[in-house]
Order: sequence, then C-alpha cells, then structure tokens
Amino acid sequence: MLRRKKHILIVLMILFLLTGCYSSEDKKLAEQYKKQGKINAINYVNEKYGFNAKVKSVKEEVNCSSVWGCMDSRPSGDVIVKLNANEKDFLVYITGKEESIDAYDDYQMDEIEKDLIAFFKNNISIDLYDYNLSFNSKGIKEYYDNNLETMLSYMMGLELYYIGEKNLNELNLNKIENFLQTYKGTLDLISFKTKEKCNDYKNAKIKNVSLSSPNMKNIYKDTSLRLYQGEKTFYNYDNISDYNNEVYVYSSKDDNSYTISSSNLDNLSHYRELYSDLEDKKLEQVTNAYSIPYSSSFLYIYFPKNKVNAKEYDNIFFVSECYVNGEKNYYIDSYFGLESNIKIGSVGNYYIVQERYSQCDTNSEIVFGLIKISNASYDVNPV
Repeated sequence: MLRRKKHILIVLMILFLLTGCYSSEDKKLAEQYKKQGKINAINYVNEKYGFNAKVKSVKEEVNCSSVWGCMDSRPSGDVIVKLNANEKDFLVYITGKEESIDAYDDYQMDEIEKDLIAFFKNNISIDLYDYNLSFNSKGIKEYYDNNLETMLSYMMGLELYYIGEKNLNELNLNKIENFLQTYKGTLDLISFKTKEKCNDYKNAKIKNVSLSSPNMKNIYKDTSLRLYQGEKTFYNYDNISDYNNEVYVYSSKDDNSYTISSSNLDNLSHYRELYSDLEDKKLEQVTNAYSIPYSSSFLYIYFPKNKVNAKEYDNIFFVSECYVNGEKNYYIDSYFGLESNIKIGSVGNYYIVQERYSQCDTNSEIVFGLIKISNASYDVNPV
C-alpha cells in the first residue's frame, strides 16, 4: 500500500511539472491569444483557399523546453486552430499575439502525399508495398498547385517499403535524380523478405520505441538504401545472427555475425540472491538459454514472442551470466515499460533487449535468456 501511494504521488508530481502553473495574468493573456488566433486562422484560410471555415477548437501551443518542464513557461502566443470546411477537418498553426495571416496548415496534406507517392511509383522500377512519410509538424505555408518541388522543404523523411529480395544498390535512380538533388531530407528504400516483417516494422515505428543507435527496429529489415542530398548509403543486415529463429543478436559496430549456441542457465537461485524483493517470488525460465562469444559492443537481442512461454502481461526479465576476473557474475535487467533507461521492451512481435558486456573477461562466453517472475514488483531494489 505504501508503494502504491508513493507511485501515485510521483505521477501527480510529474503531471504538475508537465501541466505548468500560469498566474491569473498569464491565463488572461493566453485567452487573448486564443481569441485573436481564432480570428487570424479564419482570415488566413479565406485568403489562401478562398473559402470560409468553421472553427472547432483552439489550443495554445506550449513550449516546455525548461529543465523544470512547463512550470516556468509563459504563453507563447502561438495557437493551433482546428477548423472544418468541405466536410474535412484540418489544423492551422498561427500567432495570436497580433493580427496576422502568416501561418501553416495541413489542409492539402492528403493531396500532396498522394501525388508524392505516385511520383515514386512511376519512377522507381520495383513495386511499392507501403511507405511512411513525415512532414514538418506545423504543416505547409504555400498553396500546393501540383508542383511537388515546392513542397520538398517541408518533408522531413520518407521510407518506401518493398517486398522480396531486391538489390536496392543496383536500382536505376536516374528518373528521380533531380528530386534527390533538391530534397534535403532522408529517403530510405527498404526491402523486406516478407509482408509480415514489413508489417512488424511499421508497428514498431508506430509505437516509436527506441533505445539508441542503431535503431532496434533493424531486426525487421533485410536491406536498405539511404539517399540523402544525392548521396547513397547502402545497408544490409546479414550480420544479424539467429538461432533456429528463436533469438536474434545484432550489433552495429561488428561487421561479422555472432555464433549463437544452445546453452544452460545456472540455477535461478543465483538471480534471486541479487534482489531482496525476489526472496518470496517464483522465477521461471520462459525461453531456452543461449550463449555468444564475448563482445564489448552494445548488443541488441531480439526474442520472437511466439518462442517465449509467457503471456503479454507477464513480468518478463532478461538474465545473463559471464565471468569477471575469473568469477561467475549474474545479471538481471528488469522490464520497465516506462523507464528512461529501458533495457527490454515489447515491440510488435518481439521482446527486445539492449545490453553491453564490456566488464566480462574477454575469453568468457555470455549466457542469457528470459525468465518470468510471478507477482514481481516494479520496485525490485538491489540488496
């Protein structure tokens, strides 16, 4: 009960930091900005598109760049206005400090996206399966008149997805050469062996769970070609090691793949001794154990969920062991879905672990696996 109260208090403190604390004067100022921003947005839409739009809501744009969150912030003066016209909702990003029709909006975004993808379908000689496109978060300033080049400055990134074994590095890209010289963002062509792997990758992007470079979603890719300001960089992920499709190991710093072997964990009581809160808990192994040779690089270890003998809501922990100065050491990394230093996460069809073993003896194998801890608390504290 005390722990639960402590967690509630922490959550309330975090919400307080994020919400901010305006003075009565600032609240009045914020309302003035929203009122003027609403008028500005209506005038902006009328001037740019020639029709009247109905305002559905006005939201203040808050900048929380301070180390104290939003506590010491003041009204920024910018507002986001949601409008409706021609049976379509859209957003306008505009100032509310003064009269203005200088703004951004996303009214034509669907049309721009459709034309852009059609351009690539018509000019790259392999069938496009799917894509992911990101724009400036504020929207578009200019009116789109079917000239795609005027829109390139607003694009942040584009990924084009292909199915089957494609040699992306040998593609003829002459037809999009002018586009590549003009566009300043990134264009990634990614090949997946199966539609399932592509869909897993898209699911991982939607959840936007990442650890550090390289992005842990590399497990889904087979090859990719990055095009940036006319330069080409080709990546292949053949150095992702696997063992009977039960576990995958990847490191961006290593050119060669790892040899993964079947192994055995020592008695799980060794892990119980690491944490006082585990004394009365049930520890069960939910994957086979595996071993790899010593590596000082960051490792990204992927466990397909259909190979893990556990349910989605179970408390899953990554355990490993190696020799340090000739003595066997045991490690257990907790599954904290909201921690900033997350080491294991659930993404798509995989449990994914980031780990580094630079402390281990160079001649020591690293043995690892996943375990389930029944009724495990999120307050597992070291002895």
